[in-house]
Amino acid sequence: MRSANCASVCVDNCGDSCLNADVGYAGWESPGIGRSLIFMAVQGFVCLFILYLLESDSFQRAVRALCERSGDDRQQADVELMTAGGGVPMQAPVEDNDVAAERQRIVNTSGG
Repeated sequence: MRSANCASVCVDNCGDSCLNADVGYAGWESPGIGRSLIFMAVQGFVCLFILYLLESDSFQRAVRALCERSGDDRQQADVELMTAGGGVPMQAPVEDNDVAAERQRIVNTSGG
């Protein structure tokens, strides 16, 4: 309390050698730190919100939902590419004789 009284006395009776004595250290302007405190608080809340999104799995659920939505579009496009003009799926390509023989040999072998 003594420094505030001294500041008011010194400011009022300074004569020619006056200094700009600003007692409000939480002010918005240059000598004050109010602007820094406000921006630090805002930054803290933003970082806390981002941390909450990451830790609560909300961010991953949103990304997963977006990927599924775009995946459905890609799946639909793949189905359209695989179907012939009338919406009938295209037939599988004809196998060569050696591929069919190998497939038959694998099917006929015993598993153990």
